[in-house]
Amino acid sequence: MPFHLTTFPESRIGFAVGSGYVSGDELYAACETMVTQDGWVAGFDELWDLSETVEVDVTPSELAHLTAMARAHPDQIGEGRVACVTTRTALTVLVRLIETLTVGLGRRYKTFRTRAEAAEWLGLDAEVIEAATAERRT
Repeated sequence: MPFHLTTFPESRIGFAVGSGYVSGDELYAACETMVTQDGWVAGFDELWDLSETVEVDVTPSELAHLTAMARAHPDQIGEGRVACVTTRTALTVLVRLIETLTVGLGRRYKTFRTRAEAAEWLGLDAEVIEAATAERRT
């Protein structure tokens, strides 16, 4: 899977770093893994750093599958904020589309150009992001 996932229960955040080529099915698998991994509690915020991806290619059917999963498991996902780090316009559009297709589930989505901006919006200490980044490199 082209994602490294970490949950920080003490900060109430799930953190995902994507790299390389990412398909819609791989994004779906990462989302499902995020909300089922140890330490996850419904309502945690999420930080998705897609700045290291080469391409994120989500077909209409994969998008439908992804949003159907969110709609089928609102109690497992919970309300919260989803920050996405990207410099690509297409990913910003995808995030807005996901937000529109999951309206009513209590999740707020926003894209940022840097991890620091995303962390500030989420109210995270920089140490949380640095710890996840250091863990990924080891």
